[in-house]
Amino acid sequence: MRLMPQPEIQEPMAPMYFVKLPLVQHEFNVRGLTVRDEDILKGSATSPKKMSDTLNHLMYDCIESSMKTGENAPFPTFTAFVNGITPSDRDALLFGIIMASYDVEHDMSIQCGSCNTKTTEMINLASLLKVDMYEGDVPILTKHPILQYPEYGWTVFLKQPTLADEIKILSSSKGDSAPEHQYLIVDHIEATAKDDAGNTIPIVMTNPLEIYGAFASKPAKVRKRLIKEWKEAFGEHGITASFEGLCPNCGNPLQINISPLAHLFFLVAHA
Repeated sequence: MRLMPQPEIQEPMAPMYFVKLPLVQHEFNVRGLTVRDEDILKGSATSPKKMSDTLNHLMYDCIESSMKTGENAPFPTFTAFVNGITPSDRDALLFGIIMASYDVEHDMSIQCGSCNTKTTEMINLASLLKVDMYEGDVPILTKHPILQYPEYGWTVFLKQPTLADEIKILSSSKGDSAPEHQYLIVDHIEATAKDDAGNTIPIVMTNPLEIYGAFASKPAKVRKRLIKEWKEAFGEHGITASFEGLCPNCGNPLQINISPLAHLFFLVAHA
């Protein structure tokens, strides 16, 4: 008996979605999640650190290869990736991965703030997005505005945090709700101290835990000024999504700010 040649089966291309990162301004395609990716994500929700590590590696894997290979590729390694994008850019990446994975139109979990009724609504995610692109004269990750606190002898150098900054603090704190997380906007503080002989010596604080410790005993207005000056220097650029509607139970207006991380895990859990 003569065996007939079997036809070659072509694997369909993975669905892709085009994204532009609002702060660092790189643009490229991202692929959708696979079944294996979903299972990995489901197993990561045991701690903030594990979830962050899993998600960051998965995002890097979803980026098209041209961003990781070649002479001028911005993200040739995972380390370059986490040092080269901001949390706001991460949100844009996640929204892109969500739409590549589950289409632009898909379900979203909604809870009424008045009567606590939970419903699932079909949304068009792309239509709910608002993007504010950074358009400064210099790359945002190279900006280091200086803030003086003469009453404490501090010179504070500000920065735009990256994913690498988040990774460092998640390794040394209780997660992104820890108070020191707020001080990722500080690159370092130059100050002075007295040694045992009474001599004035220069010191430099770079660890967010150490920087939080320096601010912790100061008046509340000191931190308020820090945050105000950072927002004035860097703006509040990025991507947001919000849903508006009416509660089907009580009829009250709904306005839901969509967290890309929470929305992704909802979709993964209900896949």
